[in-house]
Amino acid sequence: IFGTAYAHGIRYLLAMLGVIVIFTAIKVPYLHVPFTGEHSMKYNTYVEPAVYMVQKDSMLWNQKKYVSDPVHNPEGIFPKFEHLPLMEWGLFLTYRLFPASGIELKTRIFTHLIGVLTLLCAYRFFSGYFPKSFNLLFTGLVAINPVFSFSTYVTVLDSIVFLFMFISLRQIGVYLERKRIRSLLW
Repeated sequence: IFGTAYAHGIRYLLAMLGVIVIFTAIKVPYLHVPFTGEHSMKYNTYVEPAVYMVQKDSMLWNQKKYVSDPVHNPEGIFPKFEHLPLMEWGLFLTYRLFPASGIELKTRIFTHLIGVLTLLCAYRFFSGYFPKSFNLLFTGLVAINPVFSFSTYVTVLDSIVFLFMFISLRQIGVYLERKRIRSLLW
């Protein structure tokens, strides 16, 4: 992904790194903010299962006490996942990589990483359709967009959807250009 910016020249690579630094600088003051307040449910949905996965040392452990039935399932242990737990698995890996950090910081590191990957994939997508300088402009606008910044701050699946959207759009563009079905496979 950085190869596209590098292929455009060192100036564009440095400018793309600058966009990522600005995106990061916007979030740094808020990395240690606690999970209380009006958005705490967003964290319960994904953080609690990931914490239990770390405690049980298994990415396949599915425990959600916040939705448990106090009579029939008081511990909130479920035999199957209701969705593909990409956010939970990413948080699990982040918690394992940074065991000494606070849970807020670890959670926001993962969501921020998703944001950085999304910016890189957006640049890659835009490079197929617009001049190099516009790629940076569009990627910079995505980086400072409050909706995108907020979705990569809290644990909602929107950030992962943005990432997959840019990956998919790029692959569809390659398919339409080359007319090879293999281009649609990641």
